Amino acid sequence: MTDQGDIVIHLPDPNPNKAHEMRKLIWDYVWDGQETGGHYEGLRSISLVPGTGMLVNGDSKQHNLLPRFPSVDNGGLKRGFSAGAGAITHHHNFTWMVEHDLEAGDEVFVDYGPGWFQERGFADTSTPKKWDVDFLRQHGYCLDNVVPGASLLEGAGR
Repeated sequence: MTDQGDIVIHLPDPNPNKAHEMRKLIWDYVWDGQETGGHYEGLRSISLVPGTGMLVNGDSKQHNLLPRFPSVDNGGLKRGFSAGAGAITHHHNFTWMVEHDLEAGDEVFVDYGPGWFQERGFADTSTPKKWDVDFLRQHGYCLDNVVPGASLLEGAGR
């Protein structure tokens, strides 16, 4: 879907029962670390995927977008030589692939994983929508100019 993917921010061993504010803010937007390359970050890892990973809706039965595994590197920052080396995520370029061709106006859905809806007390009953293209032109927002990549600031990584 995109030629440059999202970054992945791993949160190892979270305790949402004690971190109530985290639960309110991000709990519905995190991914299981097994799907994002964070399975070695802690006993249990959850991941934030700001970008496409936070924009799409979920439907476990009729999803049309599949996540791909992220790339891993140090962003060109050498530990011991760059002050920003410990401040970036090494997981990036988390991309997405559509399962089949989409038509103009089709809504994009991912599979949030087993139990996501039940854990939050929702029924998994969403059905993919087809939006009117004229409505989208009048009321929608284009994300074509939001491009992930290397920072223009020296030492900032991605």
